[in-house]
Formats: sequence, structure tokens, C-alpha cells
Amino acid sequence: MSEDWSWHRPLTTYELAILQGFPTHVNGKLLELAGNNEARWRERIGNAVPPAAAKAIGETILRSLMAAKAGVWLMDSEEVWVQPNEGDRTTDITI
Repeated sequence: MSEDWSWHRPLTTYELAILQGFPTHVNGKLLELAGNNEARWRERIGNAVPPAAAKAIGETILRSLMAAKAGVWLMDSEEVWVQPNEGDRTTDITI
């Protein structure tokens, strides 16, 4: 039970797999996990890297390797997607 006394059902292993980017169907059939050890499947699913994240990581590594081969130092080629809040005074910090 939660603090507000409502019950929250745990996610099923299938739901966890879908959230991690596993396909919902394989060869036209609903995703079926081999074996019957639920704990091991949950561990494996939890350790999986979602496809979009794996692609982004791979592309970043590739850009870095290409820059290194060209003898170019590359700090970052992506735009900054986190903007400081207005009023943040990070430049005024003294130590």
C-alpha cells in the first residue's frame, strides 16, 4: 500500500520488456520469453539498453572515432538541450 492507501499493481514482465524497447510481436506472435525463471528475465530486461539509446551511444562513439582518426579534437557536436533557468547565477559562484 502507498501512503494514500491506494494500491499500485506491479508491472508485468511483458510490460517491462515493452518499456525497454523489446518488440510486442515476433513473427506475428506475441512476444514470448523462453524459460520460466521470471526473476532472470526481469534482470535481463532491466539490464537491456533500449534501441534508441543504443543508437545514440553508437553514433556518438562513431563521431568521436572519426574525429580522432582525422586528428581533430571533438568536445561535442550536439546542441545543448538543457538550458539554465533564468535567474541562475552559476557564474557568480566563488569558492
